[in-house]
Amino acid sequence: MPEVTDWRAQTAARVRELAAAGRNGVYRRADRLFAGLLAFEWVAGLVLAVWITPLTWDGPAARTHPHVWAALVLGLAVISLPLTLALARPGRASTRHAIAAGQMLMSALLIHLTGGRIESHFHVFGSLAVLAFYRDWRVLGTASAVVAADHIVRGLVWPESVYGTATGATWRWVEHTGWVAFEDAFLAYICWHGARDITLAAEREAALEVARTTVERQVADRTRELVRSEDQFRRAVTLAATGMALVGPDGRWLRVNRALCGILGYTEAELLGLTFHDVTHPDDLAAGLGLAAQVLAGDFPGYHTEKRYVRKDGHPVWVLLSVSVVRDEAGDAVHFVVQIQDITDRKRAEAELLAAKEAAEAATRAKSEFLANMSHEIRTPMNGVLGFTELALDTDLTPDQREYMGTVKASAESLLRVIDDVLDFSKIEAGKLDLDAAPFGLRECVGDAMKALCLGAHAKGLELVCHVAPDVPDDLVGDPHRLRQILVNLVGNAIKFTDTGEVVVRVGIDSRAAGEIGLHLTVTDTGIGIPADRLAAVFEAFSQVDSSSTRRFGGTGLGLTISSRLAALMGGRVWAESETGRGSTFHVTARFAPAPAPARSEAWRVDLEGLPVLVVDDNSNNRTVLAEVLTHWRMRPTAADGGAAAVAALRRAAAVGEPFPLVLLDALMPGMDGFAVAEQIQNAPELAGATIMMLSSADRAGDVARCRDLGIAVYLIKPIKQSELLDAILLALGAEALGASTPGPDVPRPPATGRPLRVLLAEDNEVNQVLAVRILEKRGHAVTVVGDGGQAVAALDARRFDLILMDVQMPEMDGLEAAAAIRSRERGTNRRTPIVALTARVMKGDRERCLAAGMDAYLSKPLKSAELVETLARLVPAAAPADGVFDRAAALARVEGDAALLRQLVGHFTAQSGKLLADIRTAAEGRNGKKLERAAHKLKGSAGTFGARPASESAARLEAMGRAGDFAGADGALDGLERDVTDLRRALAELVEGTTG
Repeated sequence: MPEVTDWRAQTAARVRELAAAGRNGVYRRADRLFAGLLAFEWVAGLVLAVWITPLTWDGPAARTHPHVWAALVLGLAVISLPLTLALARPGRASTRHAIAAGQMLMSALLIHLTGGRIESHFHVFGSLAVLAFYRDWRVLGTASAVVAADHIVRGLVWPESVYGTATGATWRWVEHTGWVAFEDAFLAYICWHGARDITLAAEREAALEVARTTVERQVADRTRELVRSEDQFRRAVTLAATGMALVGPDGRWLRVNRALCGILGYTEAELLGLTFHDVTHPDDLAAGLGLAAQVLAGDFPGYHTEKRYVRKDGHPVWVLLSVSVVRDEAGDAVHFVVQIQDITDRKRAEAELLAAKEAAEAATRAKSEFLANMSHEIRTPMNGVLGFTELALDTDLTPDQREYMGTVKASAESLLRVIDDVLDFSKIEAGKLDLDAAPFGLRECVGDAMKALCLGAHAKGLELVCHVAPDVPDDLVGDPHRLRQILVNLVGNAIKFTDTGEVVVRVGIDSRAAGEIGLHLTVTDTGIGIPADRLAAVFEAFSQVDSSSTRRFGGTGLGLTISSRLAALMGGRVWAESETGRGSTFHVTARFAPAPAPARSEAWRVDLEGLPVLVVDDNSNNRTVLAEVLTHWRMRPTAADGGAAAVAALRRAAAVGEPFPLVLLDALMPGMDGFAVAEQIQNAPELAGATIMMLSSADRAGDVARCRDLGIAVYLIKPIKQSELLDAILLALGAEALGASTPGPDVPRPPATGRPLRVLLAEDNEVNQVLAVRILEKRGHAVTVVGDGGQAVAALDARRFDLILMDVQMPEMDGLEAAAAIRSRERGTNRRTPIVALTARVMKGDRERCLAAGMDAYLSKPLKSAELVETLARLVPAAAPADGVFDRAAALARVEGDAALLRQLVGHFTAQSGKLLADIRTAAEGRNGKKLERAAHKLKGSAGTFGARPASESAARLEAMGRAGDFAGADGALDGLERDVTDLRRALAELVEGTTG
């Protein structure tokens, strides 16, 4: 028994010795490998610094970049210690860890030299993979620690060096370190296997050595025992479940077992007559020979690899090989010891998994295409349903017919909303919904969303209130379309589930950070509320608070789900607070980047600062919002909660000699409504001087006429955008507005385009052709219809059109090809005909493709007449040339044919334009940008009153020069403006003579 114990101890010691030698050989070879690799990376870093770094950091600058010296000095400093240790102390643990740290620091240097480009980050993962050659997982720990420390330090101090952006993210290093840790897990597993293989090889080598030593020592007297031991070994090999073989250095099979014969389909005799070259797949033979040669050369004691053998029947079989070499006392290779495991089933499963992955990706692509086609196929007939319903509603119908058609229109619009919800949800689920970042005005965006919903609220008698806190910045960068979609979903739900009371939208600041604004939006209603156990469920797809078949409220149950996903894409979230019977509050947070504020005129402050205003409204939220907005504009608001209180406040102010010059008056109030208050004001001489603006939450028939009779200056429908309110106040007080003025109740709106247009319609669907022609012809436009893009190009060659409506999907030549062809023909000319894309596809990227093809606008089907008319009004004045120096039809429409008023306006323009031209010339000669901008802006507005496009554009050019402080070309622009104004005066004089003669 002591002898056995001693033998085992010797064997274990020998195993440890052999394993240590094997590992040391691996360490030394890896040290030599990294010595060369680090030197090569240093040279590569110099090349990157000279060639790539200027392009990455400075653009196409042809000069020696400072990073060349960084690469030279830092790179040399990084590799010096690892190189020294690799040459002087190869195989030591300290050498391995120094090399690991040096390798990661070289990766950091290369990332820096390429400006943090994402491709260079893969050098980290490649370095970790090569470090796995050591088969020592602890080296990976050192390398990963260096990577994490580098990303933390440089991410905070110099993010552009590591992430390629001027602004870093505090926790972005966690993401990078996480990926490194993810790879470390697999590499550590591989290192563990490699170390185990070395130990197994050492065990086999030690066993053979002990056996050989034992045989040599006892050969004389233990021949029988040796034969028996050899026979036992033979039986163990022969009966082993795994294929085993001994292979000579020349590749001949020396011994094989039954399992291997079963794997390859040969008998033992047949296989012993072959070499491993004969059964190796031709594509894997070169790699196998290379590995065998390296083992024979002593580069490493063994290896593991996957390769293919060819069975006797010609079929390939995948195997996992574990190969080690047995050497004699002289160190010469005697034979290879090979373990062969059949992994064909595993490889087949991997292939099936890959095929399944590719099939899933193909299915995703097919789903996206199906959604696009489904959108087109559904929206095309819906275009006809909605369009012709609108046309029918514009005709003389019986009450029953009008009710039926209204129901059809409402049902079609409801179906369209369902389609949009399903498409948006499908895009979100497929990960195909992205945000489009663009500068936008927050208050305008929120106001537009409220305007779209006010009719539904007013129809139910609800007060719709919107309050954006004064400290919330207006100019942001984000996706206004998706923000508006969230608001429409939440406010639309609030209106749907509220029968009485109000819906209040508030926008405030959630957080501020460098380069980021966090908004907090709330939508509060006084509706039915949500049970506590259903609060979380309302954000689930296809979920309803009341899911019974008799539920009162409709909808897809996707609106809140989509809003929640959109908020998450914006870096925020959505949640709700509610109590049954007491209403609900939905909260939304979202993050945006601040945008530079556009230059705005501050001249209006002179007219409004310190102005007393009486705000009359029975709704406390409305009073608070209006008072806060007016205070922000430096006015002095006083609030009254009803008609009687308003009259009393007016009389008190008049009595102390400080009457209110402006009254904002709610139309619908209990007891004494707004019209009754206005009548008292008009009938009381001491109060009659106040300017009254009527604000109503219901656009009732006859209200405008009553306003005109009572002398009310402006009539506005709630909710009111701040820009509309400001322009209306300025208009009512006679001040210059910042934007387009809001017409008063006695000023009719001019026609959308001001003159009949020649429109080319390219559309292959007959229903859509008829619909578009009817909409356009009703507004006096002439329409030419063609059936495909080729015909559209030919029609445009034959005659000029003011605008083209181009369907995207058409036979022969589609709309995108036709638009590109038209823009190609226009190149080098002064012509550019506006093109509006018409498409039933509403998938991500469709709008961008249309605009990239040269189109100017994008309308989705079903076609809405209001959107079409608005698009024509927006594009034609800016793109289509006027028949003369001004738009006669628009000028006459603005004065309703009143010759005296026209003569007065022309006289005023003639006198004012001369003074403004002199001011512009003085400002241009004195290089006074502010004065030039202000005078040119006023002249542009005056000329725009008559639709004088040439003069307006000339003034706009000088206005832009003044705003930018760039006076290059100002003299030529001024000469052109004087010519245009002279032509305009002459044409206006002729118009006045024609209308009065």
